[in-house]
Amino acid sequence: MDHGRLRDEVSIETVGEEVIVHHRFIDLRLPRGWVDKTPEIRAILNREADSDALGFQDKQVNGIVEFLKLQDCFFHSRAKDAYSLREIKDIFESIALGWFARYYRHPVWNRLRRGELNLNGFLAWVLHNYHVSRAAGKSGSRCAVLFPKRELRKFFRSDVLEEYWHCDAFYFVRHPDLSISDDDVKSYVPLPASLAFEQYTVAVAETDWLAHLLISYFQESSIRFYADCQKFYSEVEAAYNLPDFFKTWTAHMRLDFDHGHADNFVEILSSSDNVSHELFVGSLAAAWFAFSFLYSSLDQIEAEAAKGAAVTLRKPIRGGVLDPSTSSLCRVVRRVEGTNLLEFARVFASLDELQPFEPGHTAFLANGVLEALFYAMSFSTEHDEIIVLGRLIEAFPSGKDSAVQDHTSSAAMAIVSFLRAQACSAKTLLFVIQIAINLGCEWARPAAGGRTRLEAFLKTDAVIDRDGWDRFATSALQWIELLNWGAGASEACPSSFEI
Repeated sequence: MDHGRLRDEVSIETVGEEVIVHHRFIDLRLPRGWVDKTPEIRAILNREADSDALGFQDKQVNGIVEFLKLQDCFFHSRAKDAYSLREIKDIFESIALGWFARYYRHPVWNRLRRGELNLNGFLAWVLHNYHVSRAAGKSGSRCAVLFPKRELRKFFRSDVLEEYWHCDAFYFVRHPDLSISDDDVKSYVPLPASLAFEQYTVAVAETDWLAHLLISYFQESSIRFYADCQKFYSEVEAAYNLPDFFKTWTAHMRLDFDHGHADNFVEILSSSDNVSHELFVGSLAAAWFAFSFLYSSLDQIEAEAAKGAAVTLRKPIRGGVLDPSTSSLCRVVRRVEGTNLLEFARVFASLDELQPFEPGHTAFLANGVLEALFYAMSFSTEHDEIIVLGRLIEAFPSGKDSAVQDHTSSAAMAIVSFLRAQACSAKTLLFVIQIAINLGCEWARPAAGGRTRLEAFLKTDAVIDRDGWDRFATSALQWIELLNWGAGASEACPSSFEI
């Protein structure tokens, strides 16, 4: 049991003659010489002693410790076999504050504040917010139908009707100094992490009601930063010379505040209903992935800015033409075409080379492919689709489910979420699996008999119009982006949370 140790998120930095304690939104600067001569403070900062285990006679030491306590720098474990939802909310509040602090420490915010991010980056950030808003109605709709408790289903049936239209009312780019049409916004291909957030939260609504409540509470409770947002928006408007750009965003915040959206989730999480420790820990991990996608989107916004100064939106493919000058989703200039999906998959696999995936991710990813195949069979209505899906399932190892492990990365979860989202169309799912196979992803490769079945199915002459081929092309590029993210460095789910 922990009795007052420094929280994991507290970092200590020595800069010149100062020792700086960083925690969430505060920095405490202490004279280095005083810290070196004060064993009690040194022991606490080095995590060699808990604050509760020491008696402090010195008034200065006591004052520092009390200040750190007021800033919630010390952790006291509340772990037990089961928790009420009210206890879960209180524990999660500390975790959420740490997530908020990390999110708002990202360098992209100062770059926006100072106008240092070019318009590509600025618009990527703006449209990321559009996509997050658009996702609310989708994931909430799953809750309205599939949540286990009637009162929660009833709540989400009302909540969805309050949320689904916000992307339409508040997040278009209707500014006279920016030539971005409503159609440009609606067709903008989401950043990989924006897409992952949408697809993942929809899936979580089906599988983990508590995680979805925690994610929703985290999002809605950002209203606490209302005043800071107002100031930030004013600074960004001035930096980019876009007066009144955020007036609809602030109107959205006022609407959320007036409707008490955050208070609604506080009320839901004030129940005395009990939840087991195991379920709570699993739901915290599930909620962390949603946060990680929001955080990763900030890195990807900066990456979008780095592609060039000229404004180039992430437009979907049109007419089978890949051209980085017209869509930043593309990396090469090329016309893509094929007579069948097998040939089309080979074309896209030839456009890129992947680094090998970390071995620790392969079991999780292979299980994600298998689950997506099962899911696709549940949607399929065509005889040939059902048979090829079944043969593919048989061609994968029949091991037990590979659940989320400590080392599961956010990118690996994004890949699995994408596969699941494609499962509503067997052809699309099998197409992207074939691309992964062609790119050397061993976790996507079934046994030889399954590969033969898959290739024969995709080789069948497809009756697909030009728009259909373009949709497959756009999906292929999104998929390759996710695979590149997964093969690179990506943050892993924490091994534990401070409960």
